[in-house]
Amino acid sequence: MPMFGFLRKINEPKKMENEIVDALLQASTYPNECSIEEIIRKIATGDNLISRELKIAEQEMEKGASLEESMQGLEKRNKGKNVRLLAKLFLQAHRNKADNSMLFRNAAEDLMEKRILEDEKNIALMAQKYTLLIGGAIIVPLVLSMLVSLMADFDFEGLKEFYSAGSLDKKELLEMVKLANLIYIGEYSIIASVFLAKQENNMKKAFIYFLAILPVSICCFLIGKILIG
Repeated sequence: MPMFGFLRKINEPKKMENEIVDALLQASTYPNECSIEEIIRKIATGDNLISRELKIAEQEMEKGASLEESMQGLEKRNKGKNVRLLAKLFLQAHRNKADNSMLFRNAAEDLMEKRILEDEKNIALMAQKYTLLIGGAIIVPLVLSMLVSLMADFDFEGLKEFYSAGSLDKKELLEMVKLANLIYIGEYSIIASVFLAKQENNMKKAFIYFLAILPVSICCFLIGKILIG
């Protein structure tokens, strides 16, 4: 389906960033006698995203491009920090002819430590996300709709001498309250969608979150009215 293809495309950069650790660990297993071009060729035989990109780099070198040119192409096609690090390390190992195995292993360990810290942060953000979604998109609309239903049985005649709203027709007042609640639900959906997308540093997801939150909130609002009757 187009939507699933769109979501997969959005998540590809993050997935590739996570694959760099495995690529570096694989590179660290080859002896120093193994050239960087040969290491790239071996990693390119895999079936993940970074292997696919390195396969393109390998094909460019077969057509006459230098290692530097193929790594520049890799960076242009992929803007992730880990991809840039991989390209930089390949060039550094190619120029220095040092202990490449240790170089790649140390870089992989550093990235793994960062990943652990990011996972801990993501767990905290995930808890915040579900609190926002469940509390704001489900519980609040249910409560608002129940309050509107309870107001339908409320006697507004006694308010006339205290509030100007008491002069309004009861049906008109309830319609205004319903409209105000729906406007709130719409505004909340927009704010929550932008907030969640910013948490993930991917503003493209704001529209997807909005398409998910708004219908759920409206459904919960309607369900709450039905429950109170």
